[in-house]
Amino acid sequence: MGSFLLRLHAAVLALTGKDSLLHGQADPFATVQGVFDALEHRATERRDMNAVGKLKAARNIVTRECLRGAR
Repeated sequence: MGSFLLRLHAAVLALTGKDSLLHGQADPFATVQGVFDALEHRATERRDMNAVGKLKAARNIVTRECLRGAR
């Protein structure tokens, strides 16, 4: 899961041209969810339902782990 998130972060940085997604963000979880939204949107545009399914599964894992960490 960690390597997936690292690749996801690198891809978003490359697409946005930023050096960091978390610079100035108070809530890293909100940034990650925004990344998932953007990737799902692009996958839906390409009609790649396999990628959409994998992204939704990854989003569920990240959400579950964040909620577990907040306890």
